[in-house]
Amino acid sequence: MTMLLRIVITIICIASTWRIVDHVFHRNLRAFLYPPEADSIAIPILTNQILLLMLGFLVLPTALLANAWVVEKLNKLRLIFQLLILIPLVGMYVIAMLICLGMGLSSTDIDHVEIGVSYAVMLALIAAAFTIDVKRIYCRLCKKQNPQ
Repeated sequence: MTMLLRIVITIICIASTWRIVDHVFHRNLRAFLYPPEADSIAIPILTNQILLLMLGFLVLPTALLANAWVVEKLNKLRLIFQLLILIPLVGMYVIAMLICLGMGLSSTDIDHVEIGVSYAVMLALIAAAFTIDVKRIYCRLCKKQNPQ
């Protein structure tokens, strides 16, 4: 159940951030905050949308890799195979958190603050999921190493 919940929360978070980015840029365009010759306003919108799609492709597989069934199967593998699964899991989380941090910090001006806040919320959710996954995997792997 937690895997399904994580997937739904991730999709809702990405979709809401997508909508916030679209709303903020179009609101600022209607308020003439961008110069009239700013034909390149589609570039930041597309950049944000592409990065949000990347976040989806980075975060959604972590729900599958950190699933309890996968962690149980990890316990039966040798250390090298465990690392071959755990290193990409950590790498996907780190890249996703860096994208959220970078996009959040690049949107800190007063006209784009909603975008920065939505990326900060997404960063907090990804960091919480990372902490929970690392704790779960570490506890299960240590239980295998030290059977009592």
